[in-house]
Amino acid sequence: MQRFGCLILLTCSLVSESRAADAPVGVTVDHSPKRSVAELADTLLTDKEPEVRRRAAYALGQQGPSAAAAVPALIKALDDRHLEVSWYAADALGRIGPAAAPAVEPLVKAMESPENDQELRRNAARALGRIGKPARAAMPALTRALTSNDALYRVAAAAALWRIDQQATALDALAGELKPAGGEGPFAAAGELANFGPAAAPAINQLVVALGSADEDLQRAAIDALGQIGPAAISSVVTALDRLEATQGTTSDAEATRRLLVAMIEALGRIADTERRTTLDPASRNAEEFVAAARPLLPQLVPALVAQLGASDDEVRTTAARAIARLGFAAVPALIGHLSGSNPRAMEGAQLALAATEPLLTPSILKSPAGELGKQRLQPRLIALLEKQDPAVRAAGFRLFAALLIGPEGRAAAPALRAGLADPNPEIRRQAAMALARLGGT
Repeated sequence: MQRFGCLILLTCSLVSESRAADAPVGVTVDHSPKRSVAELADTLLTDKEPEVRRRAAYALGQQGPSAAAAVPALIKALDDRHLEVSWYAADALGRIGPAAAPAVEPLVKAMESPENDQELRRNAARALGRIGKPARAAMPALTRALTSNDALYRVAAAAALWRIDQQATALDALAGELKPAGGEGPFAAAGELANFGPAAAPAINQLVVALGSADEDLQRAAIDALGQIGPAAISSVVTALDRLEATQGTTSDAEATRRLLVAMIEALGRIADTERRTTLDPASRNAEEFVAAARPLLPQLVPALVAQLGASDDEVRTTAARAIARLGFAAVPALIGHLSGSNPRAMEGAQLALAATEPLLTPSILKSPAGELGKQRLQPRLIALLEKQDPAVRAAGFRLFAALLIGPEGRAAAPALRAGLADPNPEIRRQAAMALARLGGT
């Protein structure tokens, strides 16, 4: 019941691997008892049934580096007369990783043999990338693959070049695939860039453009990639957001503009979430240390998101509230300032964000002396919200009071909460009852 104390400071918050890098098309999970690598390798080479051989190749891939002894059998299986067996053999070699170095030349051959199908070429390129530095000899072939007319093959080759030797040309190639029109190639490229994290920063501008794609898969992948790139992407997204706001109402497709606005806000929220989880949230941080660590993010990120809390569009406002909440404790000071503003929608948005912030707070921040002192300052503001005339603001106030697990310290709000039990709004009545229960039934 002490969690509320972490909400306030005195001053001053789904790696992914892309679908293109997954196992070959049509994977069937084998629930049979686990067999030894030697048994599986023998099955792969000798069984007469293609489906049995395919399952053996798949099972070897699932064992990863521990299946290194099967590399010779998997190399032979690249030439299996049944395509799916060769697909899975290539995939398995990649999952074994650097220990599959003897397969580099056969995988290059699989890539460049004109009689092989697209899926085998793609899987061979992905496998070379997973083998990593021992696959340096494959770089000329992978570079040639960048000119293929198969977009997924180009993406696989570019990603492999990056994994083998961090080739700048590989990032350029992936960025060049990000056509806003969408499709499998741009989606796969965005997914690979998300895997590279901050190293994908050279593709920021193309990813920002991809946020406006009508292809929802590409849009979501671009959001994820920008989130994984992190703070380096903030400036470009905020600049694009400002430019979009300046042109709102002047474009013929209002819905496309709204979708792009939401996507940009979500991208900023994803950046905040990545930073909170990877940089800001070590369990040892107290409230003051947390905000000090977040300070480089605050000048651009927080104002851009807070500005959207007063949007007239419900989705924009709620998306902004969720996005800024992902900063955790560092967002709280900016949100408090909106609780007593003149814009009812901004007040509602700030409350939504505060409610979403509370579950993200770490145990060390919960015990922060600054949080306890801040609680005394915030409580009168919360009580005032319970009496606002605007029904949406009032309802958000009750939701916030119930969500924050204030505990017995909030008994000064009991009269306003009891009044809420008779409110015409059933949601307010429900939240008031929840808040009273958490106050100990006062």
